[in-house]
Amino acid sequence: MNVIELTRQLGKAIQEDERYKKYEAACALNDTDTEIQNEIGKFNQMRQDLSVEMRKPDKDADRLTTLDHDIKELYDKIMAMPKMIEYNEAKADIDALMRRNLDGYVQLAILEDYVKKSELAGLQGNLEAASDKYIEIVDNKIGVKFAELKTALN
Repeated sequence: MNVIELTRQLGKAIQEDERYKKYEAACALNDTDTEIQNEIGKFNQMRQDLSVEMRKPDKDADRLTTLDHDIKELYDKIMAMPKMIEYNEAKADIDALMRRNLDGYVQLAILEDYVKKSELAGLQGNLEAASDKYIEIVDNKIGVKFAELKTALN
């Protein structure tokens, strides 16, 4: 079995995960909700109007301010809708699964020998804890490198 075939199996397994099912259900609810779709349509039109106004050589500052305010207000209204809140929570859960957990699990599997010899060794039976710890280690190393780079640039 090659990497592509295994990845397809992983994709099918993710589709069976409750977080993915919740996300799909939230997407379907939003896609069929007339009020949400109408508000998103208005929002997109307002963004387009703002873009057109910003490209004009003789920009109307009052119109730009009004459009910007109205866009932010409408965005907040959309994001406060119960189905959008549900969608955003489901999206955050699936994003966390994909970005943090799966990425960490794959990296841990690839670096299995390192894990056995490192500070992660005691966490081998707990992939989630090991993944979190690995990401913390990487984040700390990146932070140190960033601080070194920032110091060198100053």
